[in-house]
Amino acid sequence: MNKDIIFIAIGVFVGITIFLLVLILLQKRINRKNSMRQGLARDYLFKRYFDNEPIKRPVSAKFFFNAFIDIETQVSIEPVVRKKIIEDISKTRFCKKQYRNLNSLSKYKRKLAVFYLQSLDLKDVNSLFEKRLEKERNDSVRFFILYALKAHINERIFNLAMNSLSHSDLSYPRWVYAIFKNNYDVIRPFISKYFSDERVRIKKFLLYLASNVFDANLRQYAFDKFEQTNEYKDIKKEALYALSLMYPEDLITDHFLEHEDLEVRKVAIRASAIKVTQEMVDYHLNAMDGTLLDLNRANALSRIVFDSKTLLIYLLNYYPKSKTEHQRLAISRVLSHHIDYLMLKLKSDSYSYITEIIEDLLKLHIVEDFIDFMNINKDKEVEKIMLNIIKKYATQDKFLLDEFSIYLNQRILNKLGLIQKPLPTSVREKAPVELTKVIWTVFWIVVAITFMPIIFFFLNLDLIFSNEPLLTPFLISLNTYLSVYFIAVNSIYLILLLFSLKGANERDQMWSIKKQTLLFEHDLLPSISIIAPAYNEEKSIIESVTSLLNLKYPKYEVIVVNDGSKDDTIGVLVKHFELERKHPFFQLPLKTKPLRSVYVSKQIPNLIVIDKQNGGKADALNLGINVAKNDYICGIDADSLLDEDALLKLMSVTLDDAKTHIALGGNIVPVNGCIVDKGKIEQSGLGKNPIVRFQTLEYLRAFTTGRIGWSKLHSLLIVSGAFGLFNRKSLIDTGGYLTISGDLKKDTVGEDMELVVRLTYKAIKDKLPYRVEYVHHANCYTELPSDMSSLLKQRNRWQRGLLDILSYHRSLLFNPRYKQPGLIGFPYFFIFEMMGPFLELIGYLALITGFILGILNVELVILLFYATIGFGIYISLISLWISERRNDFYPMKHTLIMIMIAIAENFGFRQLMSLHRIKATLSSLKESGHWGSQNRTGFQKK
Repeated sequence: MNKDIIFIAIGVFVGITIFLLVLILLQKRINRKNSMRQGLARDYLFKRYFDNEPIKRPVSAKFFFNAFIDIETQVSIEPVVRKKIIEDISKTRFCKKQYRNLNSLSKYKRKLAVFYLQSLDLKDVNSLFEKRLEKERNDSVRFFILYALKAHINERIFNLAMNSLSHSDLSYPRWVYAIFKNNYDVIRPFISKYFSDERVRIKKFLLYLASNVFDANLRQYAFDKFEQTNEYKDIKKEALYALSLMYPEDLITDHFLEHEDLEVRKVAIRASAIKVTQEMVDYHLNAMDGTLLDLNRANALSRIVFDSKTLLIYLLNYYPKSKTEHQRLAISRVLSHHIDYLMLKLKSDSYSYITEIIEDLLKLHIVEDFIDFMNINKDKEVEKIMLNIIKKYATQDKFLLDEFSIYLNQRILNKLGLIQKPLPTSVREKAPVELTKVIWTVFWIVVAITFMPIIFFFLNLDLIFSNEPLLTPFLISLNTYLSVYFIAVNSIYLILLLFSLKGANERDQMWSIKKQTLLFEHDLLPSISIIAPAYNEEKSIIESVTSLLNLKYPKYEVIVVNDGSKDDTIGVLVKHFELERKHPFFQLPLKTKPLRSVYVSKQIPNLIVIDKQNGGKADALNLGINVAKNDYICGIDADSLLDEDALLKLMSVTLDDAKTHIALGGNIVPVNGCIVDKGKIEQSGLGKNPIVRFQTLEYLRAFTTGRIGWSKLHSLLIVSGAFGLFNRKSLIDTGGYLTISGDLKKDTVGEDMELVVRLTYKAIKDKLPYRVEYVHHANCYTELPSDMSSLLKQRNRWQRGLLDILSYHRSLLFNPRYKQPGLIGFPYFFIFEMMGPFLELIGYLALITGFILGILNVELVILLFYATIGFGIYISLISLWISERRNDFYPMKHTLIMIMIAIAENFGFRQLMSLHRIKATLSSLKESGHWGSQNRTGFQKK
């Protein structure tokens, strides 16, 4: 009987495994066939309609339809030929299905229907779109309909869109504003009747137009809204912004320059920079009064004289005639941008006071351009004069002494008698032991360890109080409980897989309908600031930054933050990109470790490099947020590479839901085994190192099984720090990343997950509509640990970060107020990621003891095998299948290797990682809060 059970169990296991293997291999064949069908569809279309060959369609109507859409985006099709193609497409069942789907209950099907039908460009389709727009309630579908109609906008469509603004989520108005602004000539006749409309979003729309297009009526509307005393403050602010952007000359009056509102005066001063006249220079000089506005006035002066040599000379000649210290310092600040010009005039008897200007700059600590000049200067007479000034002030000011000692070259330092100093560093504060966290963690460790024995005790009270031996029933019970635990956790994985399958299909479909013309529609997608913290990344930093600078996205900037690297990361960057050191030009709303230097490039205006004292990854990200000026922050590891369309794919999902996306996460792909050339992945591959291969499968399973599913369940609480995108306003409102240097006075090594949890917590608490999404096809390539020591350090850091977050945000746990995150996502991490390793440990000990004593029956051994090993193999294989469904990333050879890894990892590797989490949990009780380091081998180059 036992043999029969064993044979049946083996047969079932082998059968299911073979079925999954066939499914994976079959999927690769389907992928190849689909790729071939796409080519056949294009060939058929050209031969049948362009060459008039009487051939039969070799593919389905969907492939035919897609081929037509792709070709029409690339070439212009003659009207006669196009009409014939449309007639044939319209007769297909697939096309007729799209007509029906326009009224489907599924918002995804409605969007797909809009995409396909708009390509027909038929009157009856446009009429259907108008009718659908009138009754559509989903903001994203409404937007796609409106975009489809943008070439056919009439007064009725415009009115429907205007009326929909008041009943929509936050992103929808921005989409509508962008479409109508980009088609302003069409809507111009329809807007006048809305000037008296009192709806807030209508006012904001008109002011948005006023800030983007020149129109006398809109200009007057902005003036009226600013001057109306009963108007909302944010409306007045937007009106002022519109005037300053499009009609700055109208703000250069006493009414605005002397306005009682300080912010209005700042805007007017900034606007005055367009008036490049001596009169304007005199006005600002005479207005200098020692207040904070002096900096605004100096900035305006800088822009006024920037391209006017006449006014620059006038300003220089004005310096000795200055009436106040405020005027002198302002002139010096403006002239700091013209060091070369000042030095050229230095030897002239008429400008002997230039030395006083240099001294002013030293007093103001504006020395970056001055030091750069001294390092390249070859004029001995100028050098002699400057050396005397440097000696004078270096002995009086420690800041200046440090700046000169660090950044002047050795030749100059030798003449000054100074010793070259290293870059400044500061001791990382050691995070204090949090007693409440320790108590909380210890309590739940004890609960996890005693949970199974306590269950046994309560279920077997009669046995305990009898004289019968307890060891055998105790061990059998513990092994049964272990089986139940693994069945529970693997059942959750299987449920997540089902959601992942649906979520991945929907995401792929939504990406397929977003063509470049849509994604690059001016001002449609938000702007992005990419922040790349770098710590000891000199081996890969150039490839990484080059990759970031070559991304396809409408508007973005790259901010590299060197976090006090001990290698030559900053030197490599400065040399390769020919960076120049500049005076800091940004505010610091988030507290961080001290800034060292700011570097910019004349050739690459969207690249900024920051050098700071070491404070950890989160601290570096916070300084990057201070520098950033765009709508969204994209945090990426400096040793990572992005696909060129990764940002587009990541941000494109914001068009699928009008709620505010507070966080978005991309897919992490191991770069180990890939060939990299000039920051681009030339050839994908699987690393040869067994440790890397095991991790590759883990990443695939975690992202495919986990994050797509959690995202679909609205319970996603983690966005990978290697590639995450966050709403900048939400970031600053919540205090940025958690660091001991910041206002929150706490460090964590799990800064990525902690931030998502905190943003989610605040959004739900404030009752704000929000989304946290994972985008599985937005690929980021990162180097995985290739030795066991580095891997265990990484996993230790992950587990410590998780425990810190669970403790810090424990108010979410099983709290219905926090909806799915509080009732599903957070409890999962608590039960299966924190307590799970201890439950497994007790179970494994009972399993080993049972085997040694020979007290486990066949049925229980089979149950344990399926619960611990069988399900694990199935889930890995299904994850691999889902991954193959969306792309053919790995060649057949590597796919077969991954299949073997999916089986092999269950016999030792997964158990080792689980047991190591116990060690990490215990080490968290004496948390250091440090980021840690990883050995880098660099990218494999072509």
